[in-house]
Amino acid sequence: VLEPIFRKRKKGREGDMGKNEYTSLKPIAIKRMTDTIPIPVSEDGKYDFQKQKELADKFFSLIMKHYKENREVSFYAKELCITPKYLTTIIKAVSGKSAKDWILEYIILEIKALLRDSSLNIQEIVLRTNFANQSSLARFFRKHTGMSPSEFRKSKLDTNL
Repeated sequence: VLEPIFRKRKKGREGDMGKNEYTSLKPIAIKRMTDTIPIPVSEDGKYDFQKQKELADKFFSLIMKHYKENREVSFYAKELCITPKYLTTIIKAVSGKSAKDWILEYIILEIKALLRDSSLNIQEIVLRTNFANQSSLARFFRKHTGMSPSEFRKSKLDTNL
């Protein structure tokens, strides 16, 4: 499959780069190989959205179970015995969002739910969500919501009065 790519490139630029020419073509070859990711197809040749939906359901269940310890798409892909790129492709086809977006959204929703409980202090929320410290939780939360955990808690408590 890749030999014609290399041969064509070598003929067109004979002597320019020599030995290093194949090395410079690796990214091009890898891109061409990964551009077409197979999507589950049923026996009649149509997309099998049921299998995609089942895979998405398994992915969402895994997020709910492992979001505290594992925040990388690669972990969930490995658990489902597929590649991270394939997982993201399927999840995006089913839901319109990437796998990473769903992982982040679930973490944020959990933090928001815990912040609504005024009996929990920020340090307890840090421990329950498995962040290294209050600072890393605050940076993460601010990056994804635009406000600090304290600001969010205050705004929710003010609206409940």
